[in-house]
Amino acid sequence: MLLDLLADTRPITKAVLLTAGGLLLYSLLCRWWNIYFFWESRAVGWTLLQLGAILYVLNSIDARSARRKNGLPEKIIVGVLCFGLLLRLLVWTLFAQSDAYAAARRALLTSPTLHQQIGPVRDVSIRPLGHVNRHESDRGTQGDAQLHVTAKGQRGYQDLRVALHKDVTDSTWVLRSVSVH
Repeated sequence: MLLDLLADTRPITKAVLLTAGGLLLYSLLCRWWNIYFFWESRAVGWTLLQLGAILYVLNSIDARSARRKNGLPEKIIVGVLCFGLLLRLLVWTLFAQSDAYAAARRALLTSPTLHQQIGPVRDVSIRPLGHVNRHESDRGTQGDAQLHVTAKGQRGYQDLRVALHKDVTDSTWVLRSVSVH
C-alpha cells in the first residue's frame, strides 16, 4: 500500500520520505536501547517528513496538471505545509539564540542532579518545542519559558522539559523546574 502511494513520485521525494522514516525509527530505537548517538534524529526526522509531504503534494500537483485538472486544494496544502516548516525552522533558530536557552544551558551544564544521573553534562541541544513569553515595560523585562532540550552526559542522554522565569528585578532567567520528558 505504501509502495503504491510512492510509485508515481520523484526519486528525491522517495529519498526524503524514506530518510525521514529511518530517522524517526532510529530516534525511537536509540531511546529504547540507550544508544547515545544523534538523539536529534527525532527533530530532524519530523522536519524531513514535513519536507517530504510538501514534495509529495507537489508531485500530486504535477500529476493533476498533466491530466488538466485543477490543483488548487493541493496548492493550499503546500502553502500551509511550507508555512509550518518555515515556522518550525524559525522557532528552532530563535529558541537556540534566546537568553532563556542560554540560561537553561548554563544551569543544566552545572546541575549536580544531572551529573549523578547521566554523568558530567557535555552538551545541551534544543528541540523546536516549547515557548518563550517576554513582556517588556517601563520597569524592565519579565517572562516565562518552557523549552524542550536534550542533555548529553558522559553516561547517557536525557530529554528534558525546562521551565524558566524572569522577573523585572532579575537580570537573567532563573530555572524553575526540570522534568524528564
